[in-house]
Amino acid sequence: MAEEVASRLSRYRLTTANAFQQDLVVPEGKSLTLSVPAAGKSAPGYVTLSPKDIADAKLWLGVPDPVGKRRKLRALSPADLALARGAAAAAKVTPEQHTSLQSLAYQYVYGDSTALANDAATISKVVSGGSIVGVFLQNVDVLPNAELKLAANLKVFFANDVRIWKGGRIVLLGNIKVDCNSIVGNYTAPKIPIVLNPSLNLGIIANFGG
Repeated sequence: MAEEVASRLSRYRLTTANAFQQDLVVPEGKSLTLSVPAAGKSAPGYVTLSPKDIADAKLWLGVPDPVGKRRKLRALSPADLALARGAAAAAKVTPEQHTSLQSLAYQYVYGDSTALANDAATISKVVSGGSIVGVFLQNVDVLPNAELKLAANLKVFFANDVRIWKGGRIVLLGNIKVDCNSIVGNYTAPKIPIVLNPSLNLGIIANFGG
């Protein structure tokens, strides 16, 4: 199992040392929100990723090309392609070109990237210097009638095994890549786990619905 986790982490250019070293248990009847720490602050498990190019963004956030081919994204715009290709040799990208590159980047990441393979270097200009924040955990238990919210500013939720106990739920508040070894819902067992580190962000745990 450790080798499998290490292999999955390697896609993000991370090691097991970057992952939170304890299980996360959301207490019964409580609501916990995981959100990117405030500027200048850090918290266990949160990692800032720096994509080198659009291929990194697709690997970390997007879908494989076979899946992308089946998605009904809008057709590639000739105008966007023309503006993007005009930006290839430009020293500075214009606002119009940047908008077109963003549109093509979405197509590349969440659709079939093979259709834009020749334009990947140019599209990568929109991710250059950018950052992606994810939370990297071990096992996660959302206990009965508990709630785990993932804030929109998080872009990756990485864990080993996730168990959502009966009455519990996980709520995604934005477009977040979920990368888990397994997720089981409506889980029940004779013994409920001991609550360990119920909050990765101090002060954000509250009564369910609070």
